Amino acid sequence: MSLTKISYSMINGAVANVLDFGATGNGTTDDTVAIQAAIDAVCPTIGSVFSAGAVYFPAGNYLISSTLNCTNSRTSNTKSRDGLMLFGAGEGSVIVGQTNTGYAMIETTGSQWLTIRDLHLSAGSTNPSTVGIYQGVSSTLPETQNQKFEKLIIGMGDNSSVNNSQGTIGIWNFGAEENTYDTCYVSANLPYVFTAYATSPNLGISYAHSYQTLATSHSCGVNTLIGENFMVSLNFVNACLVTEDVNSLNLENVYMANTGGTSGSNTYAWKVFGSCSGTNGNGTIESYGTALYIIGALSAAEFRFTFGSISNTSAPRIAINPVNSSGVIVNSNISFHDNVSSARPLVNFISGYPTTPDQVVGSYIANTTFKTNVDASGNTYLALPENLKFNASTGNVDIFGFYGGKSYKYQIHYQRDNIDIPPIICFQSGSISSAEICRVQMPTVYGSNNATSVSVRIKGNLSIKSTGTNSMSTKYIDAQISMSSNYSTGTVYFGAGSTTGTADQLVTTTPASVNPSGNNITAGAITASVTSNVVSLVMTPTLAGTNQETVQFNGTAEMIWANNIARAPSLLIG
Repeated sequence: MSLTKISYSMINGAVANVLDFGATGNGTTDDTVAIQAAIDAVCPTIGSVFSAGAVYFPAGNYLISSTLNCTNSRTSNTKSRDGLMLFGAGEGSVIVGQTNTGYAMIETTGSQWLTIRDLHLSAGSTNPSTVGIYQGVSSTLPETQNQKFEKLIIGMGDNSSVNNSQGTIGIWNFGAEENTYDTCYVSANLPYVFTAYATSPNLGISYAHSYQTLATSHSCGVNTLIGENFMVSLNFVNACLVTEDVNSLNLENVYMANTGGTSGSNTYAWKVFGSCSGTNGNGTIESYGTALYIIGALSAAEFRFTFGSISNTSAPRIAINPVNSSGVIVNSNISFHDNVSSARPLVNFISGYPTTPDQVVGSYIANTTFKTNVDASGNTYLALPENLKFNASTGNVDIFGFYGGKSYKYQIHYQRDNIDIPPIICFQSGSISSAEICRVQMPTVYGSNNATSVSVRIKGNLSIKSTGTNSMSTKYIDAQISMSSNYSTGTVYFGAGSTTGTADQLVTTTPASVNPSGNNITAGAITASVTSNVVSLVMTPTLAGTNQETVQFNGTAEMIWANNIARAPSLLIG
């Protein structure tokens, strides 16, 4: 039924077909006026008791040369677009945006309960649009809420020079809240941006062509991506997602990836500027090795991400920018699983920071848990950067990883580290006679500012892993060693100044034996050795008896340290 044949006063529930208003959908004729007429026809004038109706786009290519006005100001004698719906027949209903550089294809500022679904938005080849959908907040109506975008395909093309060199933008949300993005495929240089500012202080972008007078700033929160959302960034120009002072952003089952060439230099999937609080997210990241770039503060976050194939295989999973005392993670739980290229840092500063090894930084991590599938055997992948650990606010950090296929936990507090050591075989007939229990990575040497004092205490059980013969023996070990490093050379000293030393074990139990002729543990010596600035602590059991069965150690290691500058040691699994 043509809308022209019904009373416009009966807007509620009306459906307008854009073809009835003169749209052609042939991909060459400008359909802007016809589409806007259909939109306005289903929208009542302010003061009406009716909410807006719906506009239908049959399959076709609808070329537009100016932004479709789906905004609302609620001022007298204007159209109310609250409740408006734009919908199509799926990916075959294509709106081709030739609205020119800096302009959006659709603007929804000020509208509530608006829905756009089952449409395909594509930048045109002539005067292409550089923003897909713009949601803003006006200065007179600070309410852009409860909008829903469902089953949309948005393809904005690759143009790194537009939007203040941020590239094309798929969905740009300034201060719009309580919105839902359901099963959307968004491809652009920057697929999504959520910001609390009309002019971004970090990206330098502002939308100059709004139908409304925009507010300067507005809270941006309670936005949700559900279903299966694809964020595809083009050509490494930008991240898949940028947030700037947002709260309560929920990402469910997202896919973040880069496609196209490699002319850009961005290596981060999600850039966090300002505060990002109360955020949940899960999904898959490909191409990008770094999930989070933090130049603000991430708080109360719950993340679970899986890395697929990545291009920057040495990139940290989280990159921190410490400029202006930023780069903070607090009260969060973050899980990463790598399908490939797991041998890389969990957290690190961005390249070039700190500018000097003794630079004190304001970044810190507190009350946060990390879970990974990384095997940390003999490396620093799960350690925190030296300068980050030195900050007194860093603490109550739990890192869960693996060692030789066994799970272990690493706890970091200010000037104290703990590791729950999984069972480590330190004697096996014919192959192993000792094993490294843990190691200490001493701070980087820098001039005369490298005074570090460290005490390590290892506690646990040496036990025979019986093969069913007649032996059983357990020895409780409590061993402690103190060390320090020279101010200028980094030389490590033990005890009273000797450059070599042994940490004597403190045995507090006697071995139990089922059979006196069995293989009993009589002692367990822990020795220390130094290679460069790494101290290895090795367990060597002393055995008696004839059965040469496997002996393993299982326990904990604690490191307490003191340092007068910005760098801290790290306690690592062996």
